[in-house]
Amino acid sequence: MSCKQWTKYIAYLVLILAFAHSVVLIVYIDFSTLPGVPLRTSRYNHNNSDLSVIAENGTKGSASHGRTSKTSSISTEHSMLNKNESSPNNVTHPSETGTIPTEHSILNKNESSPNNSTHPDITTITIPLMDFNDSIPLMDFNDLGNSKERVLLLVIIGSAPQRSDRRQAIRDTWWRHCTHSQVKCVFATDGLIKDRAKRSLILQERNRYKDLELQPLPSDDTVRFGQRFLISIKWAMAKFDFQYFLKLDDDYFVCLKRLLSELPSRPTSNLVWGHFHCQAGNTWADEAFVVFSRDMIHKFLAQDEKTMLCHPYGDQQFSLWLKNMTKVYFHDPRLHHNPPASYLDKFKNSTNVCDSYIGLHGTYAEKMREFWLNSNDGAKKVPPIANFSTFCRTARFDHRRFGFSVSLSS
Repeated sequence: MSCKQWTKYIAYLVLILAFAHSVVLIVYIDFSTLPGVPLRTSRYNHNNSDLSVIAENGTKGSASHGRTSKTSSISTEHSMLNKNESSPNNVTHPSETGTIPTEHSILNKNESSPNNSTHPDITTITIPLMDFNDSIPLMDFNDLGNSKERVLLLVIIGSAPQRSDRRQAIRDTWWRHCTHSQVKCVFATDGLIKDRAKRSLILQERNRYKDLELQPLPSDDTVRFGQRFLISIKWAMAKFDFQYFLKLDDDYFVCLKRLLSELPSRPTSNLVWGHFHCQAGNTWADEAFVVFSRDMIHKFLAQDEKTMLCHPYGDQQFSLWLKNMTKVYFHDPRLHHNPPASYLDKFKNSTNVCDSYIGLHGTYAEKMREFWLNSNDGAKKVPPIANFSTFCRTARFDHRRFGFSVSLSS
């Protein structure tokens, strides 16, 4: 073969290789922009606050702040397992001991879950850049100091942006008691909404009712319940002087007058009050309804941010924090948790639900209004807090049973 022919063949080969390289590069760029591809690590700082929010990469859940459609190896009742704790008259530390991992360590990062699936990584969240022509009035975390509003109870309800029907049903019913000077009620939702029409509706709702706060988080399918809880308590401590903090889901009917009348009889420190789960040697309070005394919120936020453990799910996150803290666990059987109250025959045409309950989970818009008409909410006899061991024999909580890892906030 002549030198001229060799030169021709080499030129063709170079062209073919260049074309193949271009195709590979295009496919890589397209893939890297697909949903679910891990985000880069960064920190989000809002209004010069020190708030770092974290999220897991590649873990998806419902866009709703509810938990009925979360996709993971966690059971549908994923919230924490019940801790074997003493009554308020005999406050003790939990039986387990240990230290918070040192900086840059990750607890069981590569450890297999009970179903042999590896834990997904959790990193600091990247806030996507969005082309907003309208201003978004996100939560600010500037501490009001001595100007904070003083209330007995602060209620913060987590609600996905699209759940306006649930928020309106709550406003039309038990929310009416939030006008009492003892209580402040606030909805919190994700404020970084890409869709212009949806964003406009949220801003209109916020401006109309003045009861909706926008968290500095993207509205998408990523599981961020732990972040939302951390953001809400940091905002709460900056803006209010409260004695008790109620974290609530937007499908809960609350007998608010009964709750308010009962709070003066409850412990003012170390209190964790809600519906607890007790299963498989684990115990935790469900995040759908949980009351903390103010000192517990203070202890949560007093943790070193470099060693604070974070988790995609809120109740697993605060249960990790609680493991080495003094607390009084109050499992309240007057909280109906599951199945959803809206679907149970025993609640059809029911009246005076507040005589037997203090809250009912799984109450959707129509049922919310039905309960309200015949709730008979008000002060009732106050039952004592039973020793937690009568409900659950274990005081242990182990997040590894749920198939997720935890990470440090830094």
